[in-house]
Amino acid sequence: MEYSREHLKYADHSGFDGSLQYNDCIIWHHSQKSGYSKYQICVYVEDINNESSEEIYKYYKMREDLEQLFEAYLFLNYISMLMCYRIYNLLKDNS
Repeated sequence: MEYSREHLKYADHSGFDGSLQYNDCIIWHHSQKSGYSKYQICVYVEDINNESSEEIYKYYKMREDLEQLFEAYLFLNYISMLMCYRIYNLLKDNS
């Protein structure tokens, strides 16, 4: 059984299981089993009303930039921890 995208075809969101409201935005959700596995696929779609396509693009581009910044922070934090432990081991071995 392949994942069905049938619920995404309806403009009125009637194919979704329900909705929730978060930060004044309506978020629609749908879930189904994925093929023959025991896992379930959950889909969330945010209702973006009265926004131009340019504003939506800027919003998602900003989100991507934030995610890349966070990943860079995690990488730098990991490298700095490696350096701290190497310095600690050098001090411990030479004392």
